[in-house]
Formats: sequence, structure tokens, C-alpha cells
Amino acid sequence: MRGILVSIILLIIFGTASVLLWLGEKKRTDKISGHLDTYYKNLKEKRKTIRLDKQLNVVCKVTETSGSRWSVFSKDISGEGICLHLPEMLPQDAVVDLEIDIPGRGGRVCVHGKVVWVREATAVDEKRKFDIGVQFVKVNPKHKDDLAAFIAMSLKEGGKDT
Repeated sequence: MRGILVSIILLIIFGTASVLLWLGEKKRTDKISGHLDTYYKNLKEKRKTIRLDKQLNVVCKVTETSGSRWSVFSKDISGEGICLHLPEMLPQDAVVDLEIDIPGRGGRVCVHGKVVWVREATAVDEKRKFDIGVQFVKVNPKHKDDLAAFIAMSLKEGGKDT
């Protein structure tokens, strides 16, 4: 009889411990799930305008430091900024002057911008390359209109690269 009583008490203890562990794990996973929901809700697109995947010829000049100058291609462009593929890393907040060739517009759009993000790009050769996000800070109103018209026309055509 004493053995049965000990078995019942042990069963109650292990059962209670199992339920408490299960409730603790459930609470932890619910908490993680809540954090993930919040995380994914905060991953909304931050851009205010549509990004257009276009390779455009761009001359990029760093105005603050060495006066470096590159003739590069864009990866994408919007009315608010551009992503460039550069052979050199630029610091965040670096000031750059850009001359962007706009196809079919017969000229260049001149933009004063600021580096807002930098990522190392996957290299196809042994040389390091960097993707640089530049936010347009100052754009001549005429050039802004040309840029907006180009983006609108490209979107109308289906956003094909030229």
C-alpha cells in the first residue's frame, strides 16, 4: 500500500512539473511569437516612392574628402534616391555630387546627395565592391521634373532596362 501511495505522489509531482514546464514553454513561445509579429509589422517598406531597377550611367564625386570621382552604373533609382555600385566604400553621411544620364532626355540630371547606407556587394572577381544608397538632398527643380518624367515613362513601359 505504501508503494502505491509513493507512486501516486510521484505521479502527481511529475505531472505537475510537466504541466508547469509546458505552460512556461508556451508562455515563452507566445512571447517570441508576439515579438516576431511586432518585428514583421515593422519591416514595412520605408521608401516613399517607387524604386525602378535601372542601370544608368552615373558620375559620382565625393565632395568632402579626397575628391574621388567614379563613372559607375546605378542599380536602381527613385524620385528620392539611387543605389550605386562603387569600387570603394564611402562613409555613411558622406556628401556626393551625382551626374545621372537620363536616356531619351538628352542630358544629365545633377543631384547633390548624402550616403544613407553602405553594403558590401558580392564580388564577381577578387575586387571588393560596395552598394551605396544615396538620398537626394538637393535637386534643381528642372532636373527633378526630368527625373520624375523619366521614372513615370519607364514605369509606363514596364520598367525595362535600357
